[in-house]
Amino acid sequence: MTVAMETMDKPRYRVEIVIDDEPPNPRDWDNLGTMACWHKSYSLGDKHSFDDPIDLMRELASESATISALIEFVMSGNANGLRFEEHHDEENPSKQAVSLMAYWDFNKEWFEEYTSLLPLDPHDDYLRDRILENMSIGDLRRFAEQDNIIMPLYLLHQDKRTKFFFTTIMDAV
Repeated sequence: MTVAMETMDKPRYRVEIVIDDEPPNPRDWDNLGTMACWHKSYSLGDKHSFDDPIDLMRELASESATISALIEFVMSGNANGLRFEEHHDEENPSKQAVSLMAYWDFNKEWFEEYTSLLPLDPHDDYLRDRILENMSIGDLRRFAEQDNIIMPLYLLHQDKRTKFFFTTIMDAV
C-alpha cells in the first residue's frame, strides 16, 4: 500500500504526492538530447562510441556542413590550420590545380593533404573527409552548432589527497 506524502483536495480531483519505489529512468523514454562525457575517473553521460570530443564534433559537423560550405570556409582564410594553395598541375601545366594544405603542429610545417584540378567538385566526399579530419575542434564546433545545441557540463569533485575541489568542464550535446 502506497502512503501519500502530501494530499491536495480540489473540487473535482485529488492530488497525492507519493514516493515511487521503482521510478523509471526518463532517459529511457523521454530523451531530449545526448550527454557525451569523457572523464578519466568517472563514467558519466550516455553511452557513445566516440574516443574523444573531437571525434564527436567531427561527426556533428559532418552532419551539419555541406562540402560547399566547408570549401568556402577554408578558402575564406577562417579555418585554423587549413588553407588552399593554387598552382599549375604538374602533369598538365596549362591547367590550374589546388592543394589543401594542413598545418602539422608537431613539425611546425604545412603539408599537402589533397590535390585536385580546378574547379573543385562539390560532391567529392574524399575532399570533405580531408577537410573535416584536419579541422581544429573549435572550427568543427562552429559547424556542429548550426544544427545542434552544445552546452557545457560542470562537474565538481574533490581530490581525496589535497581536499581541494576541482571543476571539470565538458560539453553536453
